[in-house]
Amino acid sequence: MSRVNADSSRALLPPVLVVSVSTVGLSILSTHRAVPSEATQLVLSFALALVIALWVRADRRKRSVSVHYEFDTFVFFFWYVAMPYYLYKTRGWRGPMMAFGIAILVATPTVVSTVLSVVARLRG
Repeated sequence: MSRVNADSSRALLPPVLVVSVSTVGLSILSTHRAVPSEATQLVLSFALALVIALWVRADRRKRSVSVHYEFDTFVFFFWYVAMPYYLYKTRGWRGPMMAFGIAILVATPTVVSTVLSVVARLRG
């Protein structure tokens, strides 16, 4: 594995950890037929936005990409638009594929907890 690929894999560790913790937590709640509080959902959303913004910032610095002033703040608040745009600008047509993979990663906690909730209701 080349150094660039190893650095890229290591850089994605924080988003994967946030998604993993979210998946486990939401799955435990859903199997007990509990709904996460608004505060819990807010914290999970904040954590995800933060790690994505920090990942884009680190990737941008590693690639020496020049961006507009306060781009990091824009990514934090509008990561679902800014991150795919950034990936397209820095990686060309491979960027949207990577953005799609990250979108699947982001949807994982909701999908898994919903499936487990349905299974828990079917079991009685």
